[in-house]
Amino acid sequence: MNFLPENYEYASKSTSYWKMKDMLPGDNRFRIVQKPIAGWIDWKENKPFRYPPKNKPTKSFDPEKEVKSFWSVYVWDYARKDLFILEITQSSIIKSLINLAKDEEWGDFTNYDLKLKKEGSGQQTKYLLSPLPPKPISDEIKAALKAKPANLEALYYNGDPWSWVPSDEIIDSR
Repeated sequence: MNFLPENYEYASKSTSYWKMKDMLPGDNRFRIVQKPIAGWIDWKENKPFRYPPKNKPTKSFDPEKEVKSFWSVYVWDYARKDLFILEITQSSIIKSLINLAKDEEWGDFTNYDLKLKKEGSGQQTKYLLSPLPPKPISDEIKAALKAKPANLEALYYNGDPWSWVPSDEIIDSR
């Protein structure tokens, strides 16, 4: 006798966030699918607090740690064939993205894929970002974006990027 429903699958905890430290060693290919957000990130009781670029906090919640610069980008991960919010705090990656954005031959991130090579681990981890030749976004990615749109600005207000709608009366929970 089978006590589980037919075709039962364990619903493991999954997340739609992707951290640089969780990237696999070697090449990680992805496409940025919408305009990124940037700003400042601080942590309090293991909870992130993000601020727009012009609102850098004057001091950190933890006096031992400084407020960091961050970028959040909505990306298509080719290995997992899904959309994720990738948060980047590594200055070398942010600088590489800025250089690509300012380069008239590359510019808009949504027009090409990126390959991020991860080498080493822990404090010895190194990343190398390379753009790949421009090509149109695939129908698979377009369908995923339609099914799972995200509003990255919700992160500034501790909101859910997949259900957040801006309001005239935003209450800052910080």
